[in-house]
Amino acid sequence: MARASLDALVMINAEGVVDFWNPAAERLFGYSEKEAIGRCLHTLLASPKDQHLALEKMPEFARTGKGPVIDTVHELQARCRDGTLVDVELSVAAFELDGKWHAVGVLRDVTEKKKTREALGDALHKAEEASRQLSMELASLSELQQSVLPALAHTSCYVSARGLFQPSGLAAGDYFDYLSSPGGGLRCIVADASGHGARAAFIMSMVRTLFHLNENRNRPLSVMVEQLNRQLLQTVGKQGDFVTLAIMDISPEADCIQYINAGHCPGFFRDEDSMTEIAATGPLLGVTDGDYPHQELACSGEWEILLYTDGFYECRVRNGDIFGYDHFRELCFSLMGRGVLDVDRLPREVAASAPGIVGFEDDLTALHVTGRPESGAKRL
Repeated sequence: MARASLDALVMINAEGVVDFWNPAAERLFGYSEKEAIGRCLHTLLASPKDQHLALEKMPEFARTGKGPVIDTVHELQARCRDGTLVDVELSVAAFELDGKWHAVGVLRDVTEKKKTREALGDALHKAEEASRQLSMELASLSELQQSVLPALAHTSCYVSARGLFQPSGLAAGDYFDYLSSPGGGLRCIVADASGHGARAAFIMSMVRTLFHLNENRNRPLSVMVEQLNRQLLQTVGKQGDFVTLAIMDISPEADCIQYINAGHCPGFFRDEDSMTEIAATGPLLGVTDGDYPHQELACSGEWEILLYTDGFYECRVRNGDIFGYDHFRELCFSLMGRGVLDVDRLPREVAASAPGIVGFEDDLTALHVTGRPESGAKRL
């Protein structure tokens, strides 16, 4: 069995002299059995840096059968017949025979294993460095993304708006915004790009660019949304990306609100007469070419609107169920009906209403808009 072994098997006596040398040892180190038997193993194989220490420990081994390499596995370099050094894994066991200690060593060539390990270590180091660079870039992207969102709530005599943006990672595909319009009105938007991370953030930057174009500020909603849809189809339409959005024009001079909901979550609307959902009026953006006509929402007295993204109701509770849209709608209708909806507190309200929520895995974005009638004119 020893002679058939693929690993080098070597036995030495208490003086360190080789008593046994199998064929695998011949192949590994280049010494024939005849050349190795009777020679000191440490002067034969030990590298210059290990030879002195090995010889120094032999008297202790001869007395006790113990030593620093007994019953352990080590990696070290051994010297071959031609003077080259080979990386080996050495395991040693001691036994007593006729009152004298002997040791049997099993040596295995680990040169390729060591190269592979070092290559993996280098690859891991490079991956960690790349990950660090990516994290820095994403952090920079996150800072930039936060900086382009409205920093302050919008307040005028007739309309107020406040947004919430809580990304699940360093970069997000959610977006909210608002722009003042002449006469104290407001154009506002909430959007959600498919996917997560930098790609979704890039797509959302396209939405923001078109929303802020000066030439678009006075254009009808339908014209702007159709332009955005064509741009998305041209840029990312063939790659499966899409955008949902809800966009509104609010004017104190009118008694209704114009809006388009392109495949987005139903918004919530409350005025003095009713409380209702603002359902989708058109398909997702970036999927198919088509028209996006606006709809009108009649207002009576003071009113409020909540626009949001689906992360609020797609969070999971402890048993694995999804919180769900119906529960979220019931919660929001209750808060709005009591006049206590605070967009900054909305994530906590969701968590408090469903004990056991593990956490929000998706981006959270919401926009709360409130209005009142223009004094002496038509009501919103």
